[in-house]
Amino acid sequence: MGIIILFIFIIYMSVGFFISKIVYKRTQRKLYSRLVIAFFLVFPFWDLILQEAIAVTYSSFNKRVEVYKKAELDKDGKIDSLAYLSYLGKPEYYTVKKLDKYYNKNFAFVRSHLEFLVKDPKDGEKKILKIKKISQGKYDFEYIKESQARYKVKGETILNIYFMGLSFKKVIDSRNNEVLVKTYSLYFKQLNRYFRENILYMVGGNGIGIFRGSSIRSATTSKILSDIGLED
Repeated sequence: MGIIILFIFIIYMSVGFFISKIVYKRTQRKLYSRLVIAFFLVFPFWDLILQEAIAVTYSSFNKRVEVYKKAELDKDGKIDSLAYLSYLGKPEYYTVKKLDKYYNKNFAFVRSHLEFLVKDPKDGEKKILKIKKISQGKYDFEYIKESQARYKVKGETILNIYFMGLSFKKVIDSRNNEVLVKTYSLYFKQLNRYFRENILYMVGGNGIGIFRGSSIRSATTSKILSDIGLED
């Protein structure tokens, strides 16, 4: 596979070299000829270069995780309540059974109740699944329309344009609407992916492109919760 990719790329660059010779003959300027070769060399990767430049610049001026304040814990080291409103992905995927690995663990630092954004299986509407621990291994489940938890894990999209997106994941204290911690994520669309993978055939044996963008995922929710004092 690597030999094939190299062979195609050599042919591609040979075309660029041939065109640069034509440009030189017509203009008698080496600079123009070299610019043509530089264009052919950079063109397959221009979107990746742009992404890398944006990612490096943004990460240079912004911390991956910014902690502003710790959560308020009771004498047992627990918080009152916690809502996951932008943590688990598509709400329709999660059911009471699939969520058990989350709420079983998280009651180690939550006293009153947990909440998860889900789809109500009865009417298909997005709702909050409120879970209260009655005793060891026994829980009460209730669907509510508005979150009642004090601490909320929420997401916020700041920028969503054609080739990139910027969003934040935060933990908010709803008592005073104060942000305790936030982490960002950068997403880039590979604009020149078709040319790389279908013209120059820059793909691996599994058919997936060998060049990937500079997307930066936000820190995990467990990480940012740990940073404000919420961990087993």
